[in-house]
Amino acid sequence: MSALTIIKPDQSIIQLTLDDFRAFPLYQHIADVNHLDKRFHGTGISLANLISKWGLDHFIGKVKLTASKDNYDITLELSLIKETAILIFALHDEPVPNERGGPFRLMIPGTRICKTDDIINNCANVKYIDCMQFL
Repeated sequence: MSALTIIKPDQSIIQLTLDDFRAFPLYQHIADVNHLDKRFHGTGISLANLISKWGLDHFIGKVKLTASKDNYDITLELSLIKETAILIFALHDEPVPNERGGPFRLMIPGTRICKTDDIINNCANVKYIDCMQFL
């Protein structure tokens, strides 16, 4: 089973599987992210809820998202995405398949085309995420 590695600012490491995401309170789940952005499907949890579980809700640094599968990473100011970003962790209660950007995928509703001058653009909707590091 795939796991998402979270590296906290103190360098401690947390591994989250699909079952760990399912264990979050149901009121924190977003049952279908499609109602927020028609380009995406699946069940997610807000980045704000995810980081608050580990006491990082007041962290004001950056987050580096890594997708080893396609050798991609991006570092973003957490304050710009914390309240809007959603981590998609399931599709029809199963792991998100690779062809849909799984096992984990970040969605930031309303982003524009990749490589624009926007601070947060479509390139921040990272597919195949396997690590989130808080810097």
